[in-house]
Amino acid sequence: MDQITTKSPYAIEALIWISILTLLISRKVYSVVRKLNPDAKMVRFTQLRWSSIFVQNSSRLLSAILDHLGIEQDFSTVLNVYSSEALDPHVNRERFREGLDCTPDSRQLVKQRYLKQTPLRTVLEIYSQELNAASSCCTPSQ
Repeated sequence: MDQITTKSPYAIEALIWISILTLLISRKVYSVVRKLNPDAKMVRFTQLRWSSIFVQNSSRLLSAILDHLGIEQDFSTVLNVYSSEALDPHVNRERFREGLDCTPDSRQLVKQRYLKQTPLRTVLEIYSQELNAASSCCTPSQ
């Protein structure tokens, strides 16, 4: 939660509830795992190891819960999740690379020269010269 900067009270409340629910689920599954292994020494079930295991396998747990509830998780569902998560929510954030490329054809020029079987060393020299020229004449956009 300390990595997310927001002033929205709803987002903060949601993050707090997510943390609480994750902790409750983790503790419950941890106690079940310990009960399933009565012959093992309880000191070997460390909480640090458990937290790593829980994080690594949380997607499997979610899939098992969805299966138990009868919610089918097919390929289109996974793609929909990926599609919605791949979009950057920071639409208005200024990008570092925006406004730096003074020569829009520089990439195309490098590709053309590379496709003509120009030695890689030459292509890299040309590209670095173009980058140096671009960095000397450009300033980030405001």
